[in-house]
This record gives sequence, C-alpha cells and structure tokens, in this order.
Amino acid sequence: MKELVLVIGTLDTKGPEVAYLRDKLKEYGLNPYVIDVGILGEPIGITPDFSKAQLAQFGGTTIEKFKMQDLVELLLNKCVNLL
Repeated sequence: MKELVLVIGTLDTKGPEVAYLRDKLKEYGLNPYVIDVGILGEPIGITPDFSKAQLAQFGGTTIEKFKMQDLVELLLNKCVNLL
C-alpha cells in the first residue's frame, strides 16, 4: 500500500501549486490526499479530496456561520484531528 501524505492548502489562492505538489508526490509513488482550507473562494485548478465545506461539517458547523479567523482556526484544528 502506498504511504498517505496529507497535503493541506488554500486551494482558492494556491490551487495550481498544490496540484503540482500532488502530482509530484504521485510520481514518487506516494498517495497524496488534498485538503482545502481556503476561505476566499472556490478551488482553482484542482479538486480537493476533502473540501472546506466537509471540514466545517466535520466540525459540526457550516462555513457561513464563521468569521474568517474562526474558520481558519477550525479548519486547521480539524486537519490535525484527521491525523
């Protein structure tokens, strides 16, 4: 089984860069799992394996209920909990 690598990024601003990293990890025989923590808009050039909406739902809420700073903190904490 390939080793899992979590790739956590803001896909609304760094989508192409995260896609590049994901592709390189695959080339090295690893299994990247992309998690979106971007809060400014929709992912650019990549579809996450786990979206920001899914992370918010995992935390028992929705993105719309949070101020930007609160959402960033929630998303990052939930990413850590996924480990």
